[in-house]
Amino acid sequence: MQVLYDFPIYITPSQEHPLIDLGGETEPKEKRMPDAFLSVRVHVSDSQVLKIEKKIQLPTPLDEMNIFQMPDFPLDQDIFEFINDVETNLKAAHMVLLKGKEKRKEMIGVLLETFSRQVLEYDDEEFRYASFLFEVAPRHNAYSPPPTSTSARNNVSAVANVHLDLAYPTVPPAVFLFSNDKYESPHSYKPLAVHMDFRVSAQWDCRETVARL
Repeated sequence: MQVLYDFPIYITPSQEHPLIDLGGETEPKEKRMPDAFLSVRVHVSDSQVLKIEKKIQLPTPLDEMNIFQMPDFPLDQDIFEFINDVETNLKAAHMVLLKGKEKRKEMIGVLLETFSRQVLEYDDEEFRYASFLFEVAPRHNAYSPPPTSTSARNNVSAVANVHLDLAYPTVPPAVFLFSNDKYESPHSYKPLAVHMDFRVSAQWDCRETVARL
């Protein structure tokens, strides 16, 4: 015989007290979709628990970062103890996510402050990217005509995109430059893109990181 338990999980984002609600009655949930689902399948024979299968469907950020650890569920453990362990681990993972978002917010804030006149757009919800328009020296490539004394003196505009991974600052910012008037090939309308090889030290704060861009 198998017994299946399904628990909808509601996560209330709070920096101090993240609330992990596994189907409780703390607030009406009729109009809100669960943030995750926990399933526990118990295999029973002759009143003895033979096997326990557990599975959780997490929100995309938690799933992508792989920071939640499913707790063990010994055969002799009460299911409510297991749920408490799941709640504890979810809170810990959610706090890591919130702290990462604060770090991204700080980084985007410093970028906007430093390049306030060049801002095109930025992510003001998850703080994953910012886009800027800069005047830069022309970049010569195989599909561009050789620079002349005149063209070498004329700057061209380029778009710089800064992307922050969910695991920032463990994963450094990804910086891309897109040309405004050059393309990947003579038959392409895709702007020429350059991925800047940008190394970040864990000892740098946001301002020093931006200063080295």
